[in-house]
Amino acid sequence: MNKRWIAPIAAALIGTGFLAATAFAYGGGGGHGRHHGDSAMGLCIGVMSPTQKAALRSTLGSSWATLKTDSQAVRSAKAAITHDILYGNSVTTDEAALATAESTLQSAKDSLAAQVCSNVTNIGAVQTLYGQLQALHPEEQTLHQDTHSDFQAARAAQSGSGGGTVSDLKGTRSAQ
Repeated sequence: MNKRWIAPIAAALIGTGFLAATAFAYGGGGGHGRHHGDSAMGLCIGVMSPTQKAALRSTLGSSWATLKTDSQAVRSAKAAITHDILYGNSVTTDEAALATAESTLQSAKDSLAAQVCSNVTNIGAVQTLYGQLQALHPEEQTLHQDTHSDFQAARAAQSGSGGGTVSDLKGTRSAQ
């Protein structure tokens, strides 16, 4: 590789990493902080008949412009905060603008979810499904903790004697 390309490529990689870290920090970290209104709408749509879903298209179509505008306001506020951080400016005003934009967007999403769910004829089925999904969350957390333990054991085996096998790791988890 030509030496004159090393510095620009390194600068681009560092800049990309910084932007990704900023987006992760301000964007909620990959979706784990989703609001329940979003999932309510998904559950309601999931139990709708094809006829109800066809009627839903007009409801979603009329709300699309509002959601798009509100989403753009959130992105703009996040970009302003990134700019402030990079140029050493105060972020207080832009953080307030971001909070307002996110609140407005969330209110629009919740309103749309309530409108969609009000059109479901069998809301009891949605409520049952929601209860079943909520019951799965502790199992999901346990699976996540087990996976984390497995990775820790694999790292320990790798840095230790190196003689560990996958079956040894499984035995370690069940013994805990």
